[in-house]
Formats: sequence, C-alpha cells, structure tokens
Amino acid sequence: MSRFFRRVKPFIRGIGNIGTPLCVSFGVASTVPTNNDAPSYVQDVFKKFGQTYEAGKNRKYIDIEEHIVESEQESIDDMPNEMSIEEFVEEHIVKSIEQDSDPKEPIKSTQIKESEYIPSNPTQYLSRFIDHTVLKPKSTESDIRKMCDEAIKYDFFSVCCNPCWVSLCKQLLKGTNVKICCVVGFPLGSNTTNIKVLEAAQAVKDGADEIDMVMNIGQAKSRNWNYVRDDIELVVNIVPEDVAIKVILETCLLSDDEIIEACKCATQAGAKFVKTSTGFGGGGATVEAVTLMRKTVDEESVKIGNEIGTVLVKASGGIRDSQKAKDMLRAGADRIGASSGIKIIGAGVQDTSTAKKKQEQY
Repeated sequence: MSRFFRRVKPFIRGIGNIGTPLCVSFGVASTVPTNNDAPSYVQDVFKKFGQTYEAGKNRKYIDIEEHIVESEQESIDDMPNEMSIEEFVEEHIVKSIEQDSDPKEPIKSTQIKESEYIPSNPTQYLSRFIDHTVLKPKSTESDIRKMCDEAIKYDFFSVCCNPCWVSLCKQLLKGTNVKICCVVGFPLGSNTTNIKVLEAAQAVKDGADEIDMVMNIGQAKSRNWNYVRDDIELVVNIVPEDVAIKVILETCLLSDDEIIEACKCATQAGAKFVKTSTGFGGGGATVEAVTLMRKTVDEESVKIGNEIGTVLVKASGGIRDSQKAKDMLRAGADRIGASSGIKIIGAGVQDTSTAKKKQEQY
C-alpha cells in the first residue's frame, strides 16, 4: 500500500492545486480557453457542477445520531468545507481500499433501553456492593415487590429477605442478575443447629443464592468455640458449593477477642463471608470491627492453607449514606447490607452543595 501512495500522492497533490473546476481539468481545460466558449453540453456540466457544489457547501454536517453507514460511495458534494480536495480524495481512496480488502458490517449506535437506569451521580457504582434489604417483621408482600423492583432498577447485587419471601423474590427476579440472599437463624442465632440446617436447605430449594446465618452468640460468649464452628460447618455442608454462607457475628455484643475467635471459626468452617450485624442487636457496623474482621480472616485463611481473600467481609447495620458505605469499603468490606441502598447511591437525590462537598472529598 505504501508503494501505491508514493505513486498516487503526486497525482492527488496536482488535483489540489488546480484552479479550474475538477471536471474541466480532466475534460476540456487544455482546449477551451473559457467556460463561455465551451460547447453547450459542457456548459451544462459547468452549471450542474456549480449548483451541486453550492448545495454541498451550504450543507450542515450535524446529523450524527444514526451512526449507520448507509452507503459505500462518497461524492464530491459530501466533502466537508474545511477539507481540501487533496485530503478528501486521499481519504476516499483509503476507505475504498479498506472496504475492498476487509468488508465490515455497518456500524450501529449503542442504544440504551428506556427501562434501564442511567446513573447521574458519582456514587452509583456502590450499587454492586449492596445487598438491598427488607427484614422487618412487619414487612408486607408489597414491600417485597418494591424491594425487588428497586434492586432491578438500581442494579443492586442482591436482595436480602426473610425465608418466607424467597420463592416470591425468585419469581420477581427471574431473568435478572440480582441475587437472592436469605437469612437463617435470624436475628438471635439461638436456634438449634438442626433447625438452621433445615432452614438453609429450604431457602436454597426456594431459590436463595446466598445464606446469611446468625452464629450462636450465646455459645460464643460462653467461649464454646467448637460448638460455634460446628454450627456453621453443618450449614455450609448442607448447601451447594456455589451458595455463599455469610456468618453474622453481631459484633456490637462481642469483645475484640471474641470477634477474632468467631472469625477464625467461620474461616475454618468454610464460610464465604463474615458479617458484622443483624441490624437488630442494638448496634451496627463500625470501621474498627470491619478492619479487625478483615485482618483476622486473611491471617486465618493463610494459616490453614488458603489464599488471602478466600473469606470476605460484609458490613451491615446503620449504614445509611454513601460516606459511611465508602468508609466500610476502605476498611476492608467487600459487601454492604442496607435497607437504605437508594439513599447510599444517591439515586433521585438533588445535587445540593452538601452532596457536592461529600463527593469532592472522596
């Protein structure tokens, strides 16, 4: 191709320097002194060329919304005003060669479906970290339907519900990428292990993708760590491997030493997550607890022969705005559990000076 352009470029440059109209240069410039002396059929060509040229010169090239190449041919009247004849002809030759050697499909524009949510703020990315939660005992079917609709609209990672609503969520979320998370032994964790096992198995059968189980807090406070570990392990073993088990510690009720031991039990039992809180225990997630949980599960994972990051951390309880959510992620959380997910991502919130200030700080 380089040899081709070494031969063609001088010809193109000559065309660009011609002062008379292009058609005259090729046909009659060497034999006709002026346009008026040319035969009538040649003058007709001049007239038609002038009209076409003027029309092309006045055309506005702003119709860029369709993004579809509808024709493989270009003519001189399609030449943008700011482009020289030399540049236009060279570009036309390059396009012709490329089309002949490697024909391609017409390029179509990317279209966004009307039903898709279009983020308008810099905290929208947080949605993929959020388990959108409805766990209050007074929650109705209408609340569950609304939760699922919001999860689809705002692209939350999952919905988190009580066991009796799992099958409804499965119907409502069919064909979407929103996961279903079900709580087990919730919120006290004091059920017998057999009940937790049956509850987890039924939840998976109904359509749950993840299980958030509450560990036996009383046994942990009693330092019966073998019981705590076995309680978790039996639930882990009853579900398929691709179903993530998250162990809720209720950190507001534990000392730092108890948090460390509980994290070790969950890691040894094969849980996929440790989670801070139920939201019903009188306290929620803190940066300090999340940091300690992250450190402990990573160290314990390495100790038993697994990689760092094998066990993840979920922060939940009292997370109601984007700043606290980001603080938890910085501290080491991999997931956020919240009933205020829409507020956290800033969806539908007007851009006030306070919101701007928070966004600039991040």
